Amino acid sequence: MASMLTQHIIDSSLLGESYPIWALRSPNPIQSRVCLFLDAEIYLHRMEIEQWVREWNEKTDVPAITAAFLSHIDPEHRHRDYICNESYAHFLAEEVNPWLRNRGLLGDHPPILVGLSLSGLAAIHAVWSHPHDFSGILAQSPSAWWNDEWLTRNLNTVQTNMPKTWLSVGLQETEEDVFHPPSAIHQKNSQIASCRRLKETLESTDLEIHLHEYEGGHDPACWRTELDMAFRWIFS
Repeated sequence: MASMLTQHIIDSSLLGESYPIWALRSPNPIQSRVCLFLDAEIYLHRMEIEQWVREWNEKTDVPAITAAFLSHIDPEHRHRDYICNESYAHFLAEEVNPWLRNRGLLGDHPPILVGLSLSGLAAIHAVWSHPHDFSGILAQSPSAWWNDEWLTRNLNTVQTNMPKTWLSVGLQETEEDVFHPPSAIHQKNSQIASCRRLKETLESTDLEIHLHEYEGGHDPACWRTELDMAFRWIFS
C-alpha cells in the first residue's frame, strides 16, 4: 500500500511562527534518502510532486525518497524567510532536522535540501551556513540576483565543506531591473547571468556542482521535468 501524505505543524521558537509541513514516507524508510522541499505549496500544488515521488519510489535502480514539504506560510513570510535569513537557516538545521529525526523520518544521511526561485536561494544559503546538516542541494532557478548577488559575493570569502549541488536555470530567464511583489524586491540582474556567476564562485571552493541550463523560463513545468536527472546526479 502506498504511503499517505500527512500534514503536521512545526512550532519554531527561533522564528516565533508555526509552519505546516507535509511528510510522505517511502515504502522502505530505513533505506531511503530524505529530501526536504521548501516552498511546499508550489511543489505540491503546481508541480504535483507527490505523484513524482511515488513514481520515483517505484524505480529499482535509485535510492527511495522520503519527502518532507515545508510551507512558506504566505507571500510575506516567503520574502522574509528566503532572502538569506540567518534565523531561517538556523530554523532548518536546528528545529526542522530534529523534528524529522524524532519522527523516524531521518536515517543515516542528513536531508537533501530542495528549493526553487527564492527558496532555491534560501537552500544554498542554509547549507552554506550549516554544511554538515545537509547532504545535498537541489536549487532550481535560485534567485542569486538578490541584493546585488549578495550570496555570491559572500561565498567568495568563505570556504565551506558543502555537499553536491545541482543548480538549474532557464535560457529564457533574462529579465532585468524588475520589482517582485509583495515586498518589491528589486531584481537588478537576470536570473541566468546571476546563476552562472554563482556557479563559478561555488566551483572556486572545490564544490562538486552541476549547472543545468534548460530550454525554457521561470516555469514549474521545466523544474518538474528535470527532477529525475537532478536526483540521479545527486545520488550518483
